[in-house]
Amino acid sequence: MAQKTLSSLTASERVLPHLALLSTEMLPVPPIRGGAVQTYIAAIAPLLTRWFDVTVVCVSDPDLEDVETLDDVTYVRVPEPRAMRYYENAMGFLQSQSWEVVVVYNQPRAVIWAAAAAPNAAIFFSMHNLMFDPALTPPELATACLEVLDGVFTVSRYVAAQSVQSYPAFAHLFHPVNAGVDLDRFSQERKPESLPVKGLAEWLGNKNPVLLTVARLVRGKGTHVLLEAMKSLLKDYPKLGLIIVGNAAFGKIEPSEYEQSLHRQAEVLGDSVFFTGFVPNKVVDPLFAVADIFVCNSLWPEALARVHYEAMAASLPIVTTNRGGNPEVIKPGENGFIYRPAESVQSLIECLKPLIENEALRNRLGATGRRLAESHYGWNHTANRMATILGKYAAVPEGVNEC
Repeated sequence: MAQKTLSSLTASERVLPHLALLSTEMLPVPPIRGGAVQTYIAAIAPLLTRWFDVTVVCVSDPDLEDVETLDDVTYVRVPEPRAMRYYENAMGFLQSQSWEVVVVYNQPRAVIWAAAAAPNAAIFFSMHNLMFDPALTPPELATACLEVLDGVFTVSRYVAAQSVQSYPAFAHLFHPVNAGVDLDRFSQERKPESLPVKGLAEWLGNKNPVLLTVARLVRGKGTHVLLEAMKSLLKDYPKLGLIIVGNAAFGKIEPSEYEQSLHRQAEVLGDSVFFTGFVPNKVVDPLFAVADIFVCNSLWPEALARVHYEAMAASLPIVTTNRGGNPEVIKPGENGFIYRPAESVQSLIECLKPLIENEALRNRLGATGRRLAESHYGWNHTANRMATILGKYAAVPEGVNEC
């Protein structure tokens, strides 16, 4: 691990154009505390070094160096967790350097600040939620952001379409760029002995098939709908199992009121349900490997949950809701099913039954999902798409920008 200091960064001679990826203030990169944005940045940053000299700016963490280089990516971690102070310090760092491109992640206000701190750079915004919804960002602030931006990456067509509907004059700025998945990580064989959760291997012994859901345990994720469906399904399929991965807030120990309600709801289902609690993303892949069907019960309009890509990479058929961008990656009857409305327990049951009953159908849909992941949703596809767009605003050396 090569160590650097902040002062040494200014003296380095770099041939490739300088690209800064400015993370949000809550969690560090790499995602040792979790976080969808942080996982996204950690995955694409090393891939973007083919075209750019990449620096990731994020919040500091006691378990990580303030400045280090990993896989040719420089990480600068700002030692201030409070939002405003984090961005003040991050902008101070950006101002001390010369940048061709800056990508701001999921914080509209930071777009304005980054444009001021790096006046000669192209400024892009990577949007992972409906951040330009008036309920989240006042229209005057959203307009001010869009006026200084050179482009906006959205994690789904849904997010782009919703944003364009609100701000049609800026439609040309929006570029849907799907998130991705580590295809190698999620291709492993079923190995219960490698599971990161105590007791799960023994629990799996007499379960067939096994449903899996991976989500924050908050009401908008709809896990209670799945538990209600299990109550009915177990009458016909007594060996059916359900693994619920996650908790309310990225590893906090105290269960929320909603989490407690889920456990009470599961009590009447005997040992058919296994709660793993929070599992860091870096070790979640074995849980996909031991499942047979993946379920997403989002009740709110998800941008497009990353777990869909992980399930496809793991060759799992998917049952998901029609909310937000989630349906964009499902070809009904080919790699999964979409049930509607999202609150309907009966619609969920009707989608699950053919998969529970028919192993050949599960295998066929899972195999199609894997092929789709390989052809469209590897992280290299995400990086290539980004580099193609960003390369228009930076002098990438000849022969390097072939995506």
